[in-house]
Amino acid sequence: MYGLVPQFLFKNKYTLYGLSIIGIIAVSAIMGSYFFNSYPNDDGLNILLLSFHIILLIAASSSIKLFQKWIADKQIIYELEKSKITTELDQLKNQINPHFLFNMLNNANVLTKKDPEKASQVLFKLSDLLRYQLYDSARESVFLT
Repeated sequence: MYGLVPQFLFKNKYTLYGLSIIGIIAVSAIMGSYFFNSYPNDDGLNILLLSFHIILLIAASSSIKLFQKWIADKQIIYELEKSKITTELDQLKNQINPHFLFNMLNNANVLTKKDPEKASQVLFKLSDLLRYQLYDSARESVFLT
């Protein structure tokens, strides 16, 4: 669980992982046959059961480790998606702001020739809006007004 799975399975070395598992089963069977042959009336069934238990143990421990990795990967993917969405929103805000400011200044420029009083009001409201955008818009909650 802590040796073969991270070393071979997580690194896509499936052949080495399979060979290692076969090696573990073979060594366990040899050791089991030596252990069980020392007792009389052994029919080989014990060796088969030992091998089966080892296979179950390896499969269960590998499954646990793979499930843990899957959970960790899902968490990383969620955090990356969240970060990506936040970054995209910030980039979108940064794209819209210069266009809006350019249009407002252009309109104020036109108004200075036609109606200077109205141009002054527009520039005053624009300054309030920019002040809000610089200092207050980053807060988690803001007044609706």
